[in-house]
Amino acid sequence: MIKADFHTHSVFSDGINEPEEIVTAAIGKGFTAIGISDHAYEPFDSWCMKKRDENRYREEIERLKRLYGNRIKVLCGIEADYYSEFDAYGYDYIIGSVHYIEAKGKIYSVDMSKEETEKNIAEGFCGDRYAYAERYFETVGKLREKTGARIIGHFDLLTKFEKQGLTFDEENVRYKTAYVKAIERTVKECIFEINTGGITRGYKERPYPSERIIKELVKHGGKCILSSDAHEKESIGGFFDEAEKFANKYGVRIINEI
Repeated sequence: MIKADFHTHSVFSDGINEPEEIVTAAIGKGFTAIGISDHAYEPFDSWCMKKRDENRYREEIERLKRLYGNRIKVLCGIEADYYSEFDAYGYDYIIGSVHYIEAKGKIYSVDMSKEETEKNIAEGFCGDRYAYAERYFETVGKLREKTGARIIGHFDLLTKFEKQGLTFDEENVRYKTAYVKAIERTVKECIFEINTGGITRGYKERPYPSERIIKELVKHGGKCILSSDAHEKESIGGFFDEAEKFANKYGVRIINEI
C-alpha cells in the first residue's frame, strides 16, 4: 500500500485533530510521508482557516518537521479554492479544489447536500444540470492559474451525492467535453488526486474521479497520487488498498511523493 498521504485536515480548518495528532497517527500507521493541507481562508465561509491563523499554522507544521523529521517526512500544504484568499509563500504544495462556483453574480456551494445542490441548479442554472457541470469543470480548469496548485483535488466533486440520486450522465457530450477541457488545461503541470474521502464519509462507493475520467487522464498522460482527505486521524490512508487496485486496473501512474 502507498504510505504517503498529502491531503489531511486539522483543527486549523474543519478537521477534528491537532496537526501533531495527525503526524503521530501517520507514524503509527507506518507512513513515510504526511502532508497537512487545511482549507485556505474563504471570505464567505466559516469552516476554513482564519487569516489570523495562517502564520501560526505554518509555524506549527515547521515545528513538527523539526520534531518528527527523523521518523516521517512532514509537509505543510494548503487546500485552496478558486475563491480563496491566501499567501502562497511558505507552503510545500498547494491543492487546488473547487467547492464553489459562480452564476448570475452569486456564489454556490457544490458539496453541501443533495437538496441544496438541486436548489442551486434550479436557481443559478435554470434547472440545467449540465450548465452547472460546465461551470464547475470550467472553474477546475482555471485552478492552476488562479491558485498555483500543484495538485488538483477531488476532480469531480460535483458527483458527491450520486448515491442519493443526484447523477450526471458521463457520456453526455456537454459533460464529457467540459471535463476533458479541464484535464487538457491542467494535466501538464498538475498531479491529480485519487481521493477516497467520499468513501470514508459514506457519500460514495468509489473514489474521485470516476472511471471514465481516470481513463481520460491516462490517455493524456496524467499522474495521480492517493489522497484520503482525512478530517480525523483515523481516516489517514483510508481505503488506499482499494484505491491502488482501482488505479492499477486502469494503468494510472501513481506517485508517492511531491
